[in-house]
Amino acid sequence: SDAMSTAGAGGGAAARAGAEAGMEAGEEAGVEAGAAHVVHLQVLSNASSPIAHVRLSARARSVLPTRKQEALLLSAARRVHAQTGAAVQLMRHSGLAHVQTPQPPSLRLAVHADADRAAFPAVATALVAALGAELALEAALASCKDSIKDGAKEWPAVSSRQLSSVSARTLSPSSSSGMLSELVQVEEQILRVEAKALKSTDEVPVVTLPLIQLLELVRRTIRQYIQRQMEWHVRAVLPALYKFRAARSPAMHALSELGMLLGSESFYFVVIPILSWSASNRAAVPMFVAFFAANLYMGNWLKNLFTLPRPSGGTRDAATLDFGWPSLYAVNAVGLPFFAMRYWYGGFGTGTPFSASFPFTTALSYTLAFLWVLLICGARLYSGSSSPADVQGGMLVGGVLVRAWLPFSDCINDWIVGHDSQLWGLPQWAVLLLLSTVLLLIHPFTPNEPRSWTAFGYSVKAVVFGTSFILGSNYCAHSGCTNNHVALDTVPCSAAVLAKLAARNLLGFAMLATCWYIAGGVSRRVTRSLSDEIQKRPCTPMLVRHTLGFATIGVCTSLGAPMAFRALGI
Repeated sequence: SDAMSTAGAGGGAAARAGAEAGMEAGEEAGVEAGAAHVVHLQVLSNASSPIAHVRLSARARSVLPTRKQEALLLSAARRVHAQTGAAVQLMRHSGLAHVQTPQPPSLRLAVHADADRAAFPAVATALVAALGAELALEAALASCKDSIKDGAKEWPAVSSRQLSSVSARTLSPSSSSGMLSELVQVEEQILRVEAKALKSTDEVPVVTLPLIQLLELVRRTIRQYIQRQMEWHVRAVLPALYKFRAARSPAMHALSELGMLLGSESFYFVVIPILSWSASNRAAVPMFVAFFAANLYMGNWLKNLFTLPRPSGGTRDAATLDFGWPSLYAVNAVGLPFFAMRYWYGGFGTGTPFSASFPFTTALSYTLAFLWVLLICGARLYSGSSSPADVQGGMLVGGVLVRAWLPFSDCINDWIVGHDSQLWGLPQWAVLLLLSTVLLLIHPFTPNEPRSWTAFGYSVKAVVFGTSFILGSNYCAHSGCTNNHVALDTVPCSAAVLAKLAARNLLGFAMLATCWYIAGGVSRRVTRSLSDEIQKRPCTPMLVRHTLGFATIGVCTSLGAPMAFRALGI
């Protein structure tokens, strides 16, 4: 986790040991004296170190997500800097941080031999006041605070003064081995205090099933294997990649930006409407959209299952947005073009009649598909948004999904656009509603983890958009809406055909923009109408916005716009 350090300036090597010991004791005393009156604060220190850590209590850390803790501590440090001038430095992760055990966010307090001792009380007072003010703004901690006041002793405040006093009595500088053993004892005592803070008087024992335990063992084993891959990539691949980035080639930067654009969500949600309004029925666009939604869902399902962070130092913050493995850019970069190649052309040498009649077109299409993968996956590596393991995993998942979807693709397309389509004796709309509910109920997630909810929100997008698009396509197919009169693979190209295509796409995107704007307004109204308790959950506005917004986009793309085209004769 990020750590912020407040310190004075300067060196002072000659009198460093004695001066720092004395000043650290004054700093520690000032902070701990004030922190004793602030709920949810811990001060970890000992008399033999010029460094102390201030962090939130175990109960507060169980309520607030990690990113919220970091933002709270950083805001408090900035307040202290503005009031007293104490230096604040943001400490970043190391290169191996994404495969190491995460530690709670903290403020690291350090002193220097040339620092002004007289300024310490003011800095300590300002720090305690700033932390107290930041904690008071957190509504999620209000119930925790009330429960402590009501006598819930299972969440006692950790006495950092006791810890540091024990450290002062037991630490002896006589020998390095003795000091090391004493430090270990202090660390064990800190862990025991935190374990006590996490216990509850009505603790519920963990209950599981053999099958669930076996699945968890498999998950952990696979996760550890991926982490070992990440460690190997850090040693073998990243040094060369860092040198490549350091060259700062304008051409590579332009290619990277292009690859990021072509693999983005925005690009796909522009291409899907164009194909839906311009391609003939032979293109099987509804089935391709269902495959695209399945890719998004499976990628985010795996992200939340293995919870592997993004690498630090890239264009994305490693602790925000979503998890890294597998890269969805790589999943779609491999899955979509190669599924299209196999579906339309077949494999090399033994493909469809089209590929046998037009070998050059087939070879060119496959070559472009390989270049597409290279461009998008290379852009993720060059920008640092994904690690080599993330990209490798995404390509693997994309290839597996192609092989799994291909044998059933024609049956799925026939079911999507078929008349009176049923499954298990249920109509299509009931099957899709039931399937969507089941997919979301079995989606992994981690409570109080923003990255997990972000990935879950992406899956909600995929499920809602895919469901609404399929329902709209089915109704549209039986209402006389078709693109065959303007599709370039069914009619000769002419100025009139091109004019109709342009008019259809301009009108269609205008309708999409209008529907998106209306859906956004409705989602805000719905969010405000919910109870205060539900509104406080950070995921609620996002899930409501995704559900209403992408359901509207799916129906408008597959049904609303085609109906308007038919009414206007275009």
